[in-house]
Amino acid sequence: MNDRMRKGCCRLLALLLTLVLVLTLVLVIPAYGQETLDALAAAQGCTAETLLQSDKLTAGDSVSDWVAIAVSRAGTEGDTSAYRKALERYVTRMYREQGGLDRLRATEWQRTALTALALGADPTAFGRDKNGRSVNLLADGVYQFTAAKSLGTQGLNGWIFGLIALDSARFAVPEDAVYTRATILQALVAAQEPEGGFGLTVGNSDVDLTAMTLQALAPYQNSTVTYTGTSGESVTIREVVRRALAWLSDQQTAEGDFISWDAANLESTAQVIIALCSLGVDPATDARFVKNGISTVDGLMRYRLDDGTFRHILTDGSDVMATEQALLAQEAMERLSAARRSLYDFREEMPEDVKTQVTALNEALTDVAVATPEEVQALYTRYLAIPAAERSYVFAAGALLDRMQELSLEITPEDPAQAYELRVAAEVTTSGSGAVVWIAAGAAVIVVAAGMVIWSKWRKICTK
Repeated sequence: MNDRMRKGCCRLLALLLTLVLVLTLVLVIPAYGQETLDALAAAQGCTAETLLQSDKLTAGDSVSDWVAIAVSRAGTEGDTSAYRKALERYVTRMYREQGGLDRLRATEWQRTALTALALGADPTAFGRDKNGRSVNLLADGVYQFTAAKSLGTQGLNGWIFGLIALDSARFAVPEDAVYTRATILQALVAAQEPEGGFGLTVGNSDVDLTAMTLQALAPYQNSTVTYTGTSGESVTIREVVRRALAWLSDQQTAEGDFISWDAANLESTAQVIIALCSLGVDPATDARFVKNGISTVDGLMRYRLDDGTFRHILTDGSDVMATEQALLAQEAMERLSAARRSLYDFREEMPEDVKTQVTALNEALTDVAVATPEEVQALYTRYLAIPAAERSYVFAAGALLDRMQELSLEITPEDPAQAYELRVAAEVTTSGSGAVVWIAAGAAVIVVAAGMVIWSKWRKICTK
């Protein structure tokens, strides 16, 4: 064998070894998300690819819609058009027969909007009213909501998921809106209890509501705008977030999970996971959410059954809602790990150069608390160089702003609500069902472990 052939063989061997190594690395990661997706479908007598085409789900039903969102966000390769069309027919029927989706619960509109977006549709033109006009779920269910006295008639959920729905694709709010991002943010800030939690009603802090509020506030955690708190004090969103995280940390059990309605349950624990991931907090390693070496993720996995499905409480059997919410929590973790858009951010992924900037800056901010004034100023310059609509992914920016305040450095006023622009349907439809748990060269690239939202009574009250 001559030198040229020998070198060629060596290159080929190196390439093959690299490929084997890559596949091995992929394969050794526990594919909990894929397993949960498959188990969820199998429990209904389907496959992941056919679940949304089956007669096992009813479009417009709260549990079914959240299953559709979970399956779509988890990246099933199956056809979602059947469920999308069924949901659109449901919206049209409800508008023609009842004039809308619900007389009191704005969350019916908001959940439907998120479902439509997850399935690749435009929630601002989804279904027809009795006059044949396109239905705008965001207008009717959020910023022009008039079906009830207030967006918060059913409790805090209407405000929470109204903001989540608006920010799912950074939808614009018109000048004549009844509710704007600013008014919704103010309503949420004012609802924080003195101890840091949030509840469905005043004086009753609850893990689920606190976690879901944090999910809604996540895109605003770097805002410099102040709002009026419960006691009349001026507070920033990041101050509200920190108090809520501290309260949640105190609620965690020694087993790593969380309690709501007097019972430790998967759904509450999973909501915390989604909240942490939305804020850039690792639920598996963050010291605030690891008790005696047991993490929030460990707490969630207590509820996993041998068949891959999840249960609501430890004494229950397999539960569809618990399993779908486990899948959503796992998806949230996978997205955080891969530096992808958060669970309820349906926009196209950041350009690679912007993602690189964001990732590098998050790493650089690790030691910002001891950085010199010159170093802090340089880091802040890098922060401002990131597009305003993407700065919420600089999760460590709060520590940067704190350090700047300590050093009396000038901070440029920043209101993320003004930076979030309308993204037309064409720009977001592909991201709704984009593969998050995908297969590369026959190896599953996973999600991580988890759980998800509210318990039986609670489910009836908060249909999101």
